[in-house]
Amino acid sequence: MAVEDQIAALLANGHSPADVVSQGFKKSTVYKVAARLRSETSKFPANGWTVTVTPNPNELYLLPGRSHVLQMTVTNNGVTPWLIAQAGIAPAWLHAQQQWLSWHEPVLLEPGKSHRCKPVTLSVPPSQPLGEHELYIGFYGQWLDAQTRVALAPQMEWSWPLVFRVQHQPRTQKRIVLVTAAVDIPLARQMALSLENVGFRTVVARDEDDPTRRRAMDQSLLVIGLFTRRGGADVAILNDLRLADQLKRRSILYQEAGTVLPGEWQLRCQLLELDQPATIVQTVQSAINQALRDEGQAVVGLGAALAGGLLMLLAALSAGE
Repeated sequence: MAVEDQIAALLANGHSPADVVSQGFKKSTVYKVAARLRSETSKFPANGWTVTVTPNPNELYLLPGRSHVLQMTVTNNGVTPWLIAQAGIAPAWLHAQQQWLSWHEPVLLEPGKSHRCKPVTLSVPPSQPLGEHELYIGFYGQWLDAQTRVALAPQMEWSWPLVFRVQHQPRTQKRIVLVTAAVDIPLARQMALSLENVGFRTVVARDEDDPTRRRAMDQSLLVIGLFTRRGGADVAILNDLRLADQLKRRSILYQEAGTVLPGEWQLRCQLLELDQPATIVQTVQSAINQALRDEGQAVVGLGAALAGGLLMLLAALSAGE
């Protein structure tokens, strides 16, 4: 089942977007699917207004300590006038503390009309961790009675979450493909997020349907295979790795100690030594850089961001999660 279909099924079964994100799915994909469901069903009620943001936050790549100016346009989709007093934004780290960056934006917005707000600067704190983050757009104001135009009680209203990236921009259009057993998909998703943070678009093979997986494999920069004791010599892993071989894609394979594999695969694997995470980080970085050299691109130092993500992955494996 394709990843968006998996997410849609979870949402349709009553999981909140936050629940689905906690399972390792990318925030940008989860909220994209949820927004589509929201427009198709009444499961997630819509506001009486919409807001567009330029540039699209989903296309932004900001690093800690950087900022970008946003331009918002709000549209009244309701049937009554809306008297706006304040507008503002709340990136995830402010929204979690019930704070927002607001300014006076007095306007009477008639039904069907739009208003271009004052520009606002989205700034990422220097200490903010890499990753995908929600951005909420808020307005404080009063709806007016359609007949008497008497103002109702003032209220705060928030947009559906937008998602922007505190990540390095993609270093190449090619992707890294992670191949694991079904039981290890949550761990693969964690590793994928770590690689995305440092600028490598990453696909978890088992999260995609056959045509998408083959296309990703064919256009991959590197295929990383992970054999664990609990996943074993999963037939699907072996089939995906055989496909990578047929397509002549570079691959690096890891085997957790104690995993029983067919001889040919045993010989190709590097030992996944949970007590030596620095060695694993080094070999992954070396494989990525060799793949970049093969593409005629500059090598990179992935540094602490990738190391931190892999250490989380290895800790989860060591704990048997």
